[in-house]
Amino acid sequence: MNIHRQLHSKRALQAQDFQRWLNFFTATVDEYFVGERAERAKQVAASIAANMQKSLPSS
Repeated sequence: MNIHRQLHSKRALQAQDFQRWLNFFTATVDEYFVGERAERAKQVAASIAANMQKSLPSS
């Protein structure tokens, strides 16, 4: 998380940054993996993105 805070201090991360990352992650999982674990990985990634966005200070 520290690296994200450092980045955020240089250029505030916006909701669209997290959504872009999540879109790339989801597309990659969908391209290379199938099944319950793939779906779980996408759920966890969405949760991580939301929690990181919430934990960074507003600009």
